[in-house]
Amino acid sequence: MGFFIDDGMTLSADIPPRPGVHPGFKFRYRPALTIRAYEWREADKSTPLKTFEADVKLLKDQLVDWTIPLDLSIDTLKRLPMADIQTMCFMVTRYMGTEQAESEKNLSSVSA
Repeated sequence: MGFFIDDGMTLSADIPPRPGVHPGFKFRYRPALTIRAYEWREADKSTPLKTFEADVKLLKDQLVDWTIPLDLSIDTLKRLPMADIQTMCFMVTRYMGTEQAESEKNLSSVSA
């Protein structure tokens, strides 16, 4: 453990079930380095569509795998509910260190 985010670190997280939408899923991701989080925050978000495109690109760059039985692609990410995209972006860009221990417990339960 050091002062910096390990650029190779992988964490896991859960998106809870959304009744009538999906049963929930797990995903593994690389926390965005600070510079990447700022690039995402400063991306052109002058319209909702540009915000959506920036969010999807961030997730495509940072996600490692997930339990959704579809390829982890831009097209698949675009089909997720907006609330899930926003939640995942929040998780990817706001690494606090405390979630690493919890993530290590859950890592073995995620399969690609």
